[in-house]
Amino acid sequence: MLKEEIADPEQLELIEVIFESSLRAKDLVHRLHLSTRGVEDKSIESVAINEIIQEAINVTRPRWQDESASKKIMINVSTNLNAVHPIRGTETRLLDIFVNFIFNAIDAMPNGGEISIETQQRENLVEVTFCDTGIGMDEETQKRIFEPFFTTKVNIGTGLGLSTVYRTITTWGGTVDVITAPNAGTTFKILLPTDQELGKAAVENVKPENDQELRRKRILIVDDDVTIRNVLHRFLRDRHIVDTAENGQSCLEKAKNANYEIVFIDLGLPDLRGDLVAEQLKEMAPETVTVLITGWELSDIDFNESAFDFSLAKPFTDMRAIDSLLAQAFNKHNHINL
Repeated sequence: MLKEEIADPEQLELIEVIFESSLRAKDLVHRLHLSTRGVEDKSIESVAINEIIQEAINVTRPRWQDESASKKIMINVSTNLNAVHPIRGTETRLLDIFVNFIFNAIDAMPNGGEISIETQQRENLVEVTFCDTGIGMDEETQKRIFEPFFTTKVNIGTGLGLSTVYRTITTWGGTVDVITAPNAGTTFKILLPTDQELGKAAVENVKPENDQELRRKRILIVDDDVTIRNVLHRFLRDRHIVDTAENGQSCLEKAKNANYEIVFIDLGLPDLRGDLVAEQLKEMAPETVTVLITGWELSDIDFNESAFDFSLAKPFTDMRAIDSLLAQAFNKHNHINL
């Protein structure tokens, strides 16, 4: 919303940093969930690996160039990126992997050194090699580096880095190996399957024939998180009549006295579960369109999904997707009333 309101280029650049950092935080939580629950990641897409490597180098530049120069040491990053096919993965997770390798290499070279990154096509696999000239690892450390929460760093980090890297790469059907020895540097060799049949899924964007279809509708937002309520309310208030409720009972009381076309409902409400609220709303007014808003992995939850007409994942990363969803919801509401 700030990006829509601000024109100053420097401020927009700072907002973009906040936005990208938030996406990475969201992705970290998602990956931790997949790792601990064994849930399959369904967001696989085609990824141009060389482009992500270049982005990782730029993202980490303040560490390996600026911070190193301030300590009067020099770290040089070189690449040999050959033509390779896209791989099967996700851009944000692959970027995290490469950033992780670069940061580990920097930490392993307290007196400076060289980081080299190379890509090669190996039949139906893409090989990515990260080499550093750092302090290396002994045999015992090498055996444990992919264990969750294992770390050699003091007072920094969580030890989740290489364990989530390993989990991600193997989930994608790849492998990761390490070659290292004390005072002999470290080489990580990654093999990832190329994308031979996967295409990027088209995102459905439904627009109403008339902008008036999106105006002055009665919408209710039901969520116990005041931040979620405020964000959605602010986004919608200029175009619609928007009310909010902090729990299921409050929602049902308000629905008795107002004809809401669309109700956004959190699944994890403190008094009534969101699907039970949706069911009661449908009994009161069958034409009401219900939208599930949740940050949960739905495959792990036992609830009545049929109580909702649409779903919207938290956190909200694209406000345009909400407009697209509203268009579909309004069309459904109008169709029910025909």
